[in-house]
Amino acid sequence: MAETNLQKNVSNSSQEDIIYIDEQSNSCLKCPICHRLFRDPIIAQCGHTFCRICISTTILCPYDQQILQTFVNNHIVAEQIDSLLVWCKYAFKKSQITGSDIKNERDENGCPVKIPFIKKKQHEDECIYRFVNCPNGCLLNNLRQKDIYNHLHICSNRQISQLNSTINTNNDQFQIFQEELLLKITQLDFLMNTCKQLTNTVASMRNEIDTLKINQEALCSRNDLLLSELMKTKQTSPIPTTIDEQESLRNHDSDDENELSTVILRCNGTFTGHSDTVWCLYALDDVLLSGSTDKTVKVWNLRETPYTNLATLHGHEEGVLSLTVKERTVFSGSVDKSIIVWNLNDYKQTTSFVAHTDPVCSLTQYDNYLYSSSNKCLKVWDIQTLELINEIQTDSRNGWLRILMQKDKCIYAGCRRVIKIFDAMTHQISFEFELPTNDSIYSLAHSDTLLFAGALSGTIYIWDIRANRCLETTCQHEATVHGLCILSADNLNKSNLISASSDQTIRVWSMDTFDQVQYDDRHEAEVTALHANVRHIMSGAADAKIK
Repeated sequence: MAETNLQKNVSNSSQEDIIYIDEQSNSCLKCPICHRLFRDPIIAQCGHTFCRICISTTILCPYDQQILQTFVNNHIVAEQIDSLLVWCKYAFKKSQITGSDIKNERDENGCPVKIPFIKKKQHEDECIYRFVNCPNGCLLNNLRQKDIYNHLHICSNRQISQLNSTINTNNDQFQIFQEELLLKITQLDFLMNTCKQLTNTVASMRNEIDTLKINQEALCSRNDLLLSELMKTKQTSPIPTTIDEQESLRNHDSDDENELSTVILRCNGTFTGHSDTVWCLYALDDVLLSGSTDKTVKVWNLRETPYTNLATLHGHEEGVLSLTVKERTVFSGSVDKSIIVWNLNDYKQTTSFVAHTDPVCSLTQYDNYLYSSSNKCLKVWDIQTLELINEIQTDSRNGWLRILMQKDKCIYAGCRRVIKIFDAMTHQISFEFELPTNDSIYSLAHSDTLLFAGALSGTIYIWDIRANRCLETTCQHEATVHGLCILSADNLNKSNLISASSDQTIRVWSMDTFDQVQYDDRHEAEVTALHANVRHIMSGAADAKIK
């Protein structure tokens, strides 16, 4: 690298003595707020990365003007910064240019070592090129540690008797240090063995906890099954013959129905295998597909229990945010801005392409078209050739199109303040449902007469489609509603709305009264995905589990 690239002006920041090898290649690791290298990088809820201290003093994201909320530590960026090569500070010397201006220049006699940033302090504490004072008190002020031994033999202040005494003392101290070192090594071996035992104990306890959770879920499922059998038994019970028996049975039935009517969902099992947040699910009759921050798409068996992982699909460079399926072809969208096409018969990647300039938030398909959404943009692709058919830019005030839904030859797109409806054949906007607030839509569901939209605030907005109006009645979570689906009519001809939220709950709502009829908090973290087939409803969460 040219010498001019190594000369940097010294700033007054906490990074003033950090001189990087290649400044230009590290521009992507700078905070867009303070324009310095990330310090304790944090991913905001909008998906962008900032310094922890910057996000605490800034209200709006400089990219999309959304309110900044801390979401999760960005360990990948932190590791990249820790691995950057830097010069030892003893590789440079300071020289005055004019007045108070000072710059660092490469010292030909300085330390030649380049080390990872995470090891910089350790190296400098032990560097043989560090400056030290002469033990004899001479006035030489640029003496390096590696030269101290030779200097003591020519030092003008040296005293032979004192030097010999010092050497003898050093020998005694060296002997003591050796003994202490042996003792420390013995203690270290003991501590390492203890740590291994503790690690094994913790692993054993985690296995026991997982077993207890599985047993608990099995008991809950058995309890729900027993309640269901009880209801069937009640329906086949002998008809009472006396008035007293009829009245007694009527009262007893009323109490049982109130209790049994709330049992709409029961947990049949848990999928474990992902190592990070599950952002998207897609359920077919025989398999379940899941996408995660761990950059993988997993395929799970739904034909028989126990449910097992059939395959793990690798290919994305960042987390997977969206999935859709056309027959036996799977499309996955990612934070890496690409869409990958997979064959569900052999679990092989067919092709991949960069679809957007921002993360691919949502995917859906209709007829021969694939639809993908991102920041202020909806794109339409030929599902066979993957050629771009149309690109639709939305109002900048609407921000990200976070969710797409296909229904009745229409594509519904949820964003800030509005739900846009596109004709699936002409790809033109045919209608818009406006929110009564400035909220952002994260999930959608549709019945014959009602449209449901889950929002960032935790509110579920409800539109009467025929009357084209937003109802005053809403369903409410305590945090962002990431998933919605409709449970078909039951034996009592009642349909229910299922919702999943960052408040770690799944809730069931009556579509007649919009009252909550069931509450489930089995997940141990934010519930971030929801999908259903004819037999099951699946939920994914930030605890990396699928139920």
